[in-house]
This record gives sequence, structure tokens and C-alpha cells, in this order.
Amino acid sequence: MPDPDREISYPPVLTTLGADYEQQWGESAHTEVKRVSTSVASRSTFGDIPAARDFAAVYQAAQHVYEATLRGIKQDLEHAGQALREAGREMEARDEASSDAFAAIRAPWVQRPEDLDSTRAHDEATRDDSVREGVDAQSRLGDGVPGDGGDAPAGQGAPAAAGDDTTMDVPGGPPSDG
Repeated sequence: MPDPDREISYPPVLTTLGADYEQQWGESAHTEVKRVSTSVASRSTFGDIPAARDFAAVYQAAQHVYEATLRGIKQDLEHAGQALREAGREMEARDEASSDAFAAIRAPWVQRPEDLDSTRAHDEATRDDSVREGVDAQSRLGDGVPGDGGDAPAGQGAPAAAGDDTTMDVPGGPPSDG
């Protein structure tokens, strides 16, 4: 669910194109259809001469095709406007769904870290007997206390004497400088 404190504002481009342009395109197309369909030219306008009557027939056929085409354009523009508005709504809905998905992914990391698999696995592992034995052994080594297998390895575990600046090499560790 989106954070109510961070309101998302979508640009009105698709809404504007979908609504305003649809209206403008529709009005323009309607004006042209009306202009063609209410034209004052008719068969009688051209006269009774056979060539004029033929020209009138051609004019009326062209007028009919032009008017039908303009009506189709008007419908296409209306559909385009509707599609643009729908695209805008769809984009906004998908953005909201993505936001919800990211919020759901983020929630356990921020709000409930105890619900993470890594946290549960770590907690379970620390309760394992072998880990407890290792912690106890580390404590004995750090305190210089002899363990079950005898004393701590040479050079490890015993506290350094006061003023002792010596360093020691730990097997598998980096070499010392001194």
C-alpha cells in the first residue's frame, strides 16, 4: 500500500490528450462533417446540361465518400481519446500495484526484521549444541583456562604480561611484523 505521506502525482498528459483532445478532435471532425453534409450544392445547382448533371453526380459521390470518411475519422479520434484515457488509468493502476509490491518486499526488512529467514536461521543456529560448545571453548581460550583437551595451545589464550609488546603468529592468520 502506498505511503500516505508521499502522495504520487501523475502528470495530466494522457488525461489531457484523452479528454481535451478527444473533445477538440471530435468538434473539428463534426464541424467538417456538418459543413460537407449541409453544403448548398445539389444536383440542381449544376443545371440541366448533361455534362453538368454528370459533374453533379461525381460531386455528390465525392461528397458522400468524403462525409463518410470524416465520420470515420471522428469515430477513430473518439476511440483514440478513450484509449489514451484508458492507458493513463492503466499506467496509474500498474504504478500503484508496483508500489504495493515494493512496499511488501521492503516491510520485513524495515518493520519486522525478526520475520526474515536470515534472522530465524541465525537464531536457530546459535541455539545449536555445537555452537554452544564453540562459544564455551572460545571463552576458555580467551580466559587462559585449561579445557577438556588440556591447556590452550602455546602462545594462545594466556594474557600477555604487563609491558609485553610481542605479537604472535596465529596458524592460518597473517604473519606478524615483530
